Amino acid sequence: EVWEKRWPVRKAVLVGAALFALYVTGVLGAVGDPGLAYLVSGLVAVAIFAALAYLGPRVRYSRGLDWLSSVSYPLYLLHGANGYVLLRWLQAHGISYYAGLPVAVGAALFGAYAVHRLVELRATELGRRAGRRVARRSSQLNDVHANSGT
Repeated sequence: EVWEKRWPVRKAVLVGAALFALYVTGVLGAVGDPGLAYLVSGLVAVAIFAALAYLGPRVRYSRGLDWLSSVSYPLYLLHGANGYVLLRWLQAHGISYYAGLPVAVGAALFGAYAVHRLVELRATELGRRAGRRVARRSSQLNDVHANSGT
């Protein structure tokens, strides 16, 4: 909304702060270390987002970041549960957390890329084709109604 100039920055900051307050309230309900870890990671995420939002167009183009942005949604969906399960499985088989972390990150990136290529891109193209068909059909119906005098 802010990027499309539909919301003033002040409104976006207030809404974002309210949402983050709700997030903090929910996270603090978690018992022990997980709540604190989620809170810290949330604060880091907000700081990174705010810095990148502030820098905006001054951030130089990067093929790596462009690729990461293209797989960001599947990565968001896959990294948490799958990464945790894979790390726990590796630890159960004698591989330390620090040795398993690059494996889990690599698996999450590979999985996100696979979902992006096999699902996301195909679904997007399917949606575009369906949208063109609907638009064409709507245009034909409008032409029929215009020619019939109704």
